[in-house]
Amino acid sequence: MRHEKTFEAINKLKEVEIELHRLKNALEMTDRALEAKREWVGLTVDEIAELVCNLEDPENRIELGQKIEAKLKEKNNAI
Repeated sequence: MRHEKTFEAINKLKEVEIELHRLKNALEMTDRALEAKREWVGLTVDEIAELVCNLEDPENRIELGQKIEAKLKEKNNAI
């Protein structure tokens, strides 16, 4: 009877050890993914021209800046 409980405890510890190992691997993979640098995607001349042409007021530099920022976020998936 004592040996059965000991074996049960050992088996549970092994299961916990396996789960901890799995979680450690998942954490390491997540860390690597977060550290991976993505290549920045800029705007083409045509995209900039399109943004400028769609301005309500061509002299409004703030609006242009906001449009450029929004387009860059869209292209780069809001990193």
